[in-house]
Amino acid sequence: MERLTSCVLASCCLLAMGCASQKLDQSKYQVQFPDTEKIDLTVALALPDGLTHFTYHEKGLATAHQYALGPLLSDNIAECARAVFRKVVVIDASNLLVVPPECDVIFVPEVKDFEESDSYTAFSKVEIVLTMDLRVYTAQRDMLWSSQIAGRASTSAGTAFDMHAKRNRRIRLLMEDLHANIYRALLDAEPIRQCAPAAKSLYDDISC
Repeated sequence: MERLTSCVLASCCLLAMGCASQKLDQSKYQVQFPDTEKIDLTVALALPDGLTHFTYHEKGLATAHQYALGPLLSDNIAECARAVFRKVVVIDASNLLVVPPECDVIFVPEVKDFEESDSYTAFSKVEIVLTMDLRVYTAQRDMLWSSQIAGRASTSAGTAFDMHAKRNRRIRLLMEDLHANIYRALLDAEPIRQCAPAAKSLYDDISC
């Protein structure tokens, strides 16, 4: 009976550990962006709660953990915006009616979907995919540009000795791929570029 009780307690502890929320060292997941000519706009960046508090619930039972990816996404998307635009002002996403008058456009990124593939052995490939909705509005709150951007990363599942390192590598690769794709999408967005002062004079129908 004593042995059975010990086994039950051990199992409960294992499950409790599996459900624990894991903190990530944000400095290890910071994405570096190229130093390029910026779009001459002041942008209001609105980060919704669904993004800032986004949590990755790892698949599995005893080995499953929860990872707070919201801070990583928030920091990296802000740095991405700073790499693309002349100036970025972070605003309250719950009230887009309150935007500093200096802002030319409003940028709202949101998490749309997160997927993780199943793994059956230590050598199985595990892929994670995070899809985001990106929307940019004019200062008058009219839709200017929107796009759906995904980032993905994959590694082997890993053994009991290296699965944590494999998981952390997947998260780092995901951050790099996702934000590199967002960076390119924003830079290549012609409707956004047309709102810059130098470009607006060339277009009679632009109302940014």
